[in-house]
Amino acid sequence: MRRIWSTGEILQARVGRRSFLQGATALAGGAMLGPLLPFPARAASGDLQIMAWEGWELT
Repeated sequence: MRRIWSTGEILQARVGRRSFLQGATALAGGAMLGPLLPFPARAASGDLQIMAWEGWELT
């Protein structure tokens, strides 16, 4: 069964040195390796169609 923590319990939680260093290392590694990963998303090509109310068209 899941236990729901209260705000006070979260604020009083203690983090050990080892778990803090592991989390910091994972965060730094992700920040450094993130830009090196290729992203499959590319810019779309073609026309952009915009629907607008009458009188609110962009020129």
